[in-house]
Amino acid sequence: IHFYKRMSRMRLLPMLVNRVTCSPLMSTISSPITMVARASPSFSVLQHCRCASDKAAKWKIWKSKEDPVTMAEEEELSEMELYQQQVEEMEKEAKAEYIQSKRNKSKLSASDRQILHGEPPYQGLMFEYNSNHRSKEFKRSMMSQYGVAKTGVEPGIAWPTDKEVALAREWEELYQDKPLIEQIKLAKRNIEIRKEERIAREKVVEENLSKMDVQVKQWKQRVGTKNKQAEAARDMREKVLAELKLEFGYSVNPEDNYMKERIAEREKVLAKEEREAKKAAKKEKSAAFKSSA
Repeated sequence: IHFYKRMSRMRLLPMLVNRVTCSPLMSTISSPITMVARASPSFSVLQHCRCASDKAAKWKIWKSKEDPVTMAEEEELSEMELYQQQVEEMEKEAKAEYIQSKRNKSKLSASDRQILHGEPPYQGLMFEYNSNHRSKEFKRSMMSQYGVAKTGVEPGIAWPTDKEVALAREWEELYQDKPLIEQIKLAKRNIEIRKEERIAREKVVEENLSKMDVQVKQWKQRVGTKNKQAEAARDMREKVLAELKLEFGYSVNPEDNYMKERIAEREKVLAKEEREAKKAAKKEKSAAFKSSA
């Protein structure tokens, strides 16, 4: 694409050069000569050579309001300056394109670089190389991805033709168990069922959350009673081991078979004593309550 741009600019150069011919201009008083050299093929800027006596206004003492020679010179100079500006702009653009081409270190193609920068590729839109690029599916995908303004694809291509609609109906009748309308209704019904199930599940969760405080309190009570029982059993075991240490004079091994029997017997005795103590305390408490009543 850059090559075609440069070639089109080079074709404009001869047309502009032929417009400005190298012609001497003679003044009325002195001889101011303006020589214009043609541009070289290598985009060199036009060089114009003028003598020191080209300013006729300084040499003329009485000058008319409108000098045709001076006006012609000014018109020619304006054309030359315009042409010079155009040549400089073309040189700047060519240099910028050259620098941009050197910056392309990835060596990607133009289409791949367009895709990398989020723009539509040239391949398939500007240049259609195969049947896939000319297919409706490809055009639809490009239009849906990059839009109508960037791709230039006609939006009407997204709609199926009458032939495609008839073929789709035939395929539906042949390969599908139910028509499309019934499938849509079934899908909507499934969505409603899932919504109802979710609402019911959320309702159960809300009810459980309302009972959570009571359940947490009950759980803490159960854990507390278990901890108390475990602590009481540990205290009883320590008490039995202390009594056996006093009896034998040394720390006994609770894993020994004989010691296991002695520890179990002693724990039964202590548990019986504890139960009797609780019963006695309960009787005393009930007697005190009756006496007070």
